[in-house]
Amino acid sequence: MNNRYKAIIDIECKKLISAFEDSKILFENQNVRNNLIHAGEYGAYRERALKKFLSFILSRKFDFGEGFVINSFNETTAQCDIIIYDKLKTPLIEVDSTTRFFPCETVFAIGEVKSKITKTQLFDYLMALSKKKEIKKISTKFSNIFSFLVCESVDGFNMNLGKEIEEFYNSKKIPPCLRHNAILSLKDGLSGYTISEDNITSVINHSNCSNNDIEKLKKMIGVISYMPSEGFIDFPPLVSPSSENNFNNIQLFFASLSNYLENCTCEYPEPASYLF
Repeated sequence: MNNRYKAIIDIECKKLISAFEDSKILFENQNVRNNLIHAGEYGAYRERALKKFLSFILSRKFDFGEGFVINSFNETTAQCDIIIYDKLKTPLIEVDSTTRFFPCETVFAIGEVKSKITKTQLFDYLMALSKKKEIKKISTKFSNIFSFLVCESVDGFNMNLGKEIEEFYNSKKIPPCLRHNAILSLKDGLSGYTISEDNITSVINHSNCSNNDIEKLKKMIGVISYMPSEGFIDFPPLVSPSSENNFNNIQLFFASLSNYLENCTCEYPEPASYLF
């Protein structure tokens, strides 16, 4: 650990949490139908805050946008709140500088950014993410799209949530390669994947980590990064509790995403395959 580096990241974590809280002050209005003076800008404000946070901590070779992911099989995803892509290899495919399309070959990650959501909404968003991940046909275990959801809070976020998510995926017959990589609830904690030494999923309390727990955290980072993906055994998500003024959940999410991005393969979007 480097205390100075961690202190700087802690400051950025505070800014991210504050931005989600500030969005309510800026855009909520109890006198209108949806309690928002501008629903679109309310969401965009939080998305910009997360992009700013990610741009601070990720390599400069990555860029961030929003729009649609396409492939050469004439398929297009629904709108994605955040798309992380290779800015050097991604062609500019946009309409009137407002609507942009990203070839799946250069897309590393997609994310949804939400406010307070119910458990039913959470399942709906996870299903939507799995549909979007179908856009990229997996050729290797490191070419899958990393998918995540960041929100302010989830009603019913508890230690059994991981099991409920696994049951939901199984009921919908969603294969491991199309399942989410991480759910970060700023007020609740992190839902990801891990495995203990005896192949049983375990919960790590990030607020009070022993040396043994730190080794488990490092192991968890790898599992979140490369799970779910083709060729890996599927493990149920876990939920780790968060504590006041503790940003381990956010930092674990960042470390997992960064780890995957640096190891993910980027393919060339051959123009001929998109044109003919």
